[in-house]
Amino acid sequence: MMTRREADTLMAELGKVWGFKAGLDADGRASYAVETASISFFYQPSTEDLECRALVYRFRAEPRPGLVEGYAAEEQAGTDCGGGHVEYQPSNKGLFLLRAYQEAPQVTVFSAELTKLMKASLKWVDEVVPRVAQHVLHPQ
Repeated sequence: MMTRREADTLMAELGKVWGFKAGLDADGRASYAVETASISFFYQPSTEDLECRALVYRFRAEPRPGLVEGYAAEEQAGTDCGGGHVEYQPSNKGLFLLRAYQEAPQVTVFSAELTKLMKASLKWVDEVVPRVAQHVLHPQ
C-alpha cells in the first residue's frame, strides 16, 4: 500500500524529472498536459494507491451503444495500453488508459512507465478511437 505521504513524495520527484513542479492538491488530485498528452493523478485513500489516467477521449454525451464495449475488445485483442488498461468513466464521460500503483516505484521507472502510458493514449486517439467508431457506428 502507498501512503499519501509516499504519493506526495513520488509526485514531487516526478516533477523534478519532468522539469516542472508536480504535486497532488489537498484532495489528492493533479492533472498535467505533457506535450500533446493529458495525464491525471488520483490518490485513493480507501485503497491506498495512486491512479494515473492518460486521457484518450472525452465524450460530450453518453457514448453510443457498443463503443465502450468496442474499446474493451481492443484491449482484449492486445492493442497496446501502455502498461495500463482501458476504462470508461461515466462520471466525467472520459475514456482513459489507467494504471494504478499500490507501492511507490523508483521515480525513473515511474516516469518511464507514465511516458509509455501517455504514448499509448496518443496512439488510441489517432488510431483506435476512429477505428472502433467506424466499426461500431458504420458496420460494413
